[in-house]
Amino acid sequence: MHALKRWSIGIFSKVDEVVAKVENHEALVTAAIRDLKSELVEAKVQMNRVKKDGERMAQEKEAALQNASLWKQRAAQTLNDDEKALRCLRRSKKEQQSYQTLAARCDSHQQVEARLWASIEELEKKLDALKEKRNVLKTRQTSADALKLAGSGARDFGDDVEEILARWESKIESSEFSYELPIDVDDPLASEFTTREEDDELRRELAALRSE
Repeated sequence: MHALKRWSIGIFSKVDEVVAKVENHEALVTAAIRDLKSELVEAKVQMNRVKKDGERMAQEKEAALQNASLWKQRAAQTLNDDEKALRCLRRSKKEQQSYQTLAARCDSHQQVEARLWASIEELEKKLDALKEKRNVLKTRQTSADALKLAGSGARDFGDDVEEILARWESKIESSEFSYELPIDVDDPLASEFTTREEDDELRRELAALRSE
């Protein structure tokens, strides 16, 4: 019967151990936080590339606008040559069209960039909330485990706790007593002088009685 009980306890202990490994909540949440942080870092790297693309397009847009104005000025400078002036105007118009196309692309790019930044910021907030929740639950779990251990210990000892504490205190007191300063033993030489002094005192008292 006892062997069967020990075997059952062993089986259930193994099952609990497996469940604990499968449901290691802190490890799972920590792994999720680590993966999310990794994804956020990669997203920010990609976001920086998107931002640089936007900056490049903005520079190209401004360059197209400047070129359109420049070719128009050149056309004005070559009014005596119709063919050259028309060529300058065609180049100006082409740069103007390029500017309008780039302006539309820049507007669209800025909208996409704004949405991406908003998504990253939202993920960062969720990551912070997840880490905070993990820390709170970790603290609660630690406290719960400590209370459980304390309660289990109290149940195991029951009313014997006070007796155990009393025996412990008694043992400490015995140890303290054993280390008290030893009592001085008799010193033969000192005893000899003390006895002689006492005898002399008695003789003086006797002499005083005789002289009365």
